[in-house]
Amino acid sequence: MNITVRHKGDLSTEFILRERSFSIDSELHGPGLFTKISSENQIISIRKKEGISDTEQAIKEHAWIVEDIKKLILAENLGEYIKRTCELIERKRFNEALFLTREVRFFHPDDPYMMCLDGYLTALIEKKYRDGINLCIEALNIYTRKAGIGREFFLPFFYLHLGRTYLLSGNKRLAVDCFFKILKIDNDNKEAIKELACLGIRQQPVLPFLKRNNPLNKYLGLLRARLSGKRSKNKYQ
Repeated sequence: MNITVRHKGDLSTEFILRERSFSIDSELHGPGLFTKISSENQIISIRKKEGISDTEQAIKEHAWIVEDIKKLILAENLGEYIKRTCELIERKRFNEALFLTREVRFFHPDDPYMMCLDGYLTALIEKKYRDGINLCIEALNIYTRKAGIGREFFLPFFYLHLGRTYLLSGNKRLAVDCFFKILKIDNDNKEAIKELACLGIRQQPVLPFLKRNNPLNKYLGLLRARLSGKRSKNKYQ
């Protein structure tokens, strides 16, 4: 992939990719650095770095961002971006997460993981529920078409965010359906169990024709949890 990099100043850099140019411009504001990434006067992303108060630090941070964007373009670190976005969501820094997601999707619009996160954040922040749901569904479809053997391992990621997006739209029934699909793949998935618990819904007993507090159901439930825990552990070994 042919990338041309032009340094217009210590805190200003221009990239040219496939005859399309975009700029990375940083500016010191108090004890922080604001970096605007844009293309054809349209903002792609805004990054903010606290604790930078002098020009030397700012130049170093700007150079790091330039290299980070270059790696992103070359798809060297998409997994790191997914992880970073999920961490921002977990810390409830939703606007930063959305900017980061849109930044990645500018260069990789069909990446299913970032598309799924974009759908969830579109519903959460912009209240565009239908758009968010459609993005999550499209991401799931892209993943299932492209993924090969072992694709079930990552399906919970897509069902989780689709379910959460359905919840934001007020569609509890379809959300619950997504969370139960996760449990069919991973019986001990903590995120799905947590979402269902918040909705006041528990997993079905192992033997649905017996009461939940039946000793046999209790025993089989403990056994199911123990076995699914071992399966989950083995996945990461």
